[in-house]
Amino acid sequence: MKILNCQQNKINKKDLQGQVFVYPTETVYGLGCDPFDPELVEQIYQIKGRAENKPFLILADNLKTVEKHFYLNKKEKELARKYWPGALTILLRPKNKRTFSHLNCSDRVGVRISGSKLARDITRTSGGLLVSTSANISGKKPASSKTAIIDQFKKQNTKPDLLLDGGRLKKEAPSTIVLVEKNDVQVLRQGDIIIKNRK
Repeated sequence: MKILNCQQNKINKKDLQGQVFVYPTETVYGLGCDPFDPELVEQIYQIKGRAENKPFLILADNLKTVEKHFYLNKKEKELARKYWPGALTILLRPKNKRTFSHLNCSDRVGVRISGSKLARDITRTSGGLLVSTSANISGKKPASSKTAIIDQFKKQNTKPDLLLDGGRLKKEAPSTIVLVEKNDVQVLRQGDIIIKNRK
């Protein structure tokens, strides 16, 4: 696994193309790749030892990119403008379901814009959208440092190709996940951002 220090090296698109990489967010380190590449997505499933019926989330670099690929109703736009960038994941309907079918989502994909400028820069560099899942083997604690990441994956046959080292991260709660049906907001996971179920 190659290691690049994010604070000392400028990350270029060629560093990320065709790679599964570990990157820092505002919560924990994430494991990501180009969400349009089924082979790379499958590699992440193998690295994590994750059941393939469990879907992955997506990071976007900005709201314009989100609106290019997903439908947002009035309430979803309201939540996005209020909490993005930040630790809120909204389950959105893709404009082309086939595009994201290999993420094993049903009719919706979890999307957020990271509150970390570095994570947004990495997402932008990679093409605007990025697979987002915590950088750990399923069932183990998410990693918040380079050492923890190396320890997690050292015995795995399939490993990430690249680690973008952003230093030790502060331990934060995971993102809050919401589903909006018309104007009803359902909280599926209460995380860093506190939102109440409401109509």
